[in-house]
Amino acid sequence: MFAAMHPDRVSALVLNSTWARAERAPDYPFGPDPAAREQGGLLIRAQWGNLDNPWGFEGLAPSRLDDPSFRQVLARVQQVSASRAAASAEYLNAENDVRAVLSLVQAPTLVLCGAPLPLVSSECVVSLAPCLAVFLQGWPAWRRNESRSRGSAR
Repeated sequence: MFAAMHPDRVSALVLNSTWARAERAPDYPFGPDPAAREQGGLLIRAQWGNLDNPWGFEGLAPSRLDDPSFRQVLARVQQVSASRAAASAEYLNAENDVRAVLSLVQAPTLVLCGAPLPLVSSECVVSLAPCLAVFLQGWPAWRRNESRSRGSAR
C-alpha cells in the first residue's frame, strides 16, 4: 500500500509469500474461507509465544523441528513483537484487500514464493501489478509478468 501511495519514496519492493486479500471472496478464489480463517485466529491466540509450541513453528522452520533452542527463540520473538490478542487480530483482519491499488505500484518488484500453496495468491498479485516477477524458492525458474511490465524487474 505504501509503495502505491508514495511511489517517490520506494525504489524497489521484495514481497515474500504475499497475497492481495486475506481470504476468499466471490471474485478472489484464493486463500482460506472465513471459517478456516477463524480457526487459524484461535490457533494463533492459543500458541503465540508458547515456549514449547510457538505458533507456526512447523511451517516457518521445518529444518529446525528438532532444535529446541530455536523453538524458544521463535517464541521469544513472538512475545516481544505482539501480544496474543494483537497477533490474532491482525491475522483475522480479513478486510485487507489491496487489489485496487496494485496497478499503482511503479517500483520494480520481486515476489518470492516458497511453496505451491501461496503460489496461487502470489500469482494473483503478479497478474494485477506492473513490474513484477515471481521467483519460486526451490523451483527451477522464475517468471516475469511480461504483459504488465513497465520496467525491468531485476
